[in-house]
Amino acid sequence: MFIRYRTRAVFFKKENLREADKLFTVYTEKFGKILVLGKSIRKIKSKLAAGTQLFCLSEIEFIQGRAYKTLTDVILINKFEKVLTDYQKLELAYEMSDNLNSFLPLEQKDLKIWQLLLSFLKNFDNFSLNCQDSCFEKHLFYYYFFLWNFFSALGYKPQLYSCLICKKRLCGNSFWFLTNHGSIVCKDCFREIDSKMQKEAIKISPETIKVLRVFLESKFDIIKKIKVRRADIDELKVVSTNYALSINSFQGKQNKI
Repeated sequence: MFIRYRTRAVFFKKENLREADKLFTVYTEKFGKILVLGKSIRKIKSKLAAGTQLFCLSEIEFIQGRAYKTLTDVILINKFEKVLTDYQKLELAYEMSDNLNSFLPLEQKDLKIWQLLLSFLKNFDNFSLNCQDSCFEKHLFYYYFFLWNFFSALGYKPQLYSCLICKKRLCGNSFWFLTNHGSIVCKDCFREIDSKMQKEAIKISPETIKVLRVFLESKFDIIKKIKVRRADIDELKVVSTNYALSINSFQGKQNKI
């Protein structure tokens, strides 16, 4: 007899298998990231399909099969319809999906990440920001709030208050973010570090450092009160992308050990 497991889950990736099946990647409250098979779910009469849309919150039941965990029941809890119907929000939800899939190992429960994911989807569903820039830039700012808290939950919280080398509290206007170290160096120390560290360094403004501090010390609600400039968004994109690549590279090396 198969044991049936139940848990809340967010669907964030899917692929077609065989004639009518789908393989879903979901993040669950009780089991972390898992793969679950929806048998015959692409058929019109499938009773499971409604609760398996990407980025929806559902309660799922599954059994452990020989090759895959197999869905036996799905109850839709929250569709997050504004995320699904706003193409700008949806684009960033796919970005979130890529990061979840890249950084999270299979079957490692983490309630902090589960709560962060739920909080992001609930707030992003009705998100608005007092900003003069375009709507997409507002959404980007909110997405980066999620991303840096995700890095932190994974154990890669950056050091944003003192210089990595001299240990002095940051002051002045010229700083560099070292992606492989998750730390900042001041202008004087940057001149002294070796060429390898200089190569990984990204120039970062005091304004962006302040934004990252707010991200990591505040709840989602605070984002609505922050005024953001286009320059802040552009720099956040560069720093975030390079830090993500650095973390991904480090995890790849760790997995080979």
